[in-house]
Amino acid sequence: MASYATKIGETALLIEAPASGAFAKSELEITPDKSKAIVNCIDIIKHVARHMVKEIGPMTRGGLAADIAFAVRADGNGLVMVSQDATEGQFQVTLKFVPRRPSGPRPGNKPA
Repeated sequence: MASYATKIGETALLIEAPASGAFAKSELEITPDKSKAIVNCIDIIKHVARHMVKEIGPMTRGGLAADIAFAVRADGNGLVMVSQDATEGQFQVTLKFVPRRPSGPRPGNKPA
């Protein structure tokens, strides 16, 4: 399966994607490191989740409810990437966004 490199802020990560026509090599270079594969998986999960929460979280004030799933996997060379299929990866992540009121505590949370 082909992949391409992209960035979230200053963090480079790979996204797995099917090749269509001629596959263009990304300008970003990501060198696999087997000894850091688990750490890199966790870093990708953190960066993708933070970015999604930052961009999608505020929409919950408008009543949006969503479950967004993605998977992160490492190949035999230690190359870590966001999987094309959210059900295929060593780590499967689901972010749940629930509608919330514009202000005040969330249901079930006790005020401080």
